[in-house]
Amino acid sequence: MIGYNSVSPTRHPNGCFRVGIVGCGGVAGSQIERGFSLLSDLFDVVCCCDADVGKANAFAARYGIASVFPDFRQMLGGDAVDVV
Repeated sequence: MIGYNSVSPTRHPNGCFRVGIVGCGGVAGSQIERGFSLLSDLFDVVCCCDADVGKANAFAARYGIASVFPDFRQMLGGDAVDVV
């Protein structure tokens, strides 16, 4: 079961939760490879952020992530993400 709090996010019109990844190290890659990619009917990783923007750009290129942010506050500032 995927953990979540009592506030249930609203799904995007395509039926998926839009996911933002904070930190683009090995654990994040594992989350995509062993989690989100296996549940692509439920989750769409749409953006990522890392203080090391080069690392974030490489991560986004590797996993086909559309948007990169240098700071999580900027990533959360809009309405592009349902789940972090």
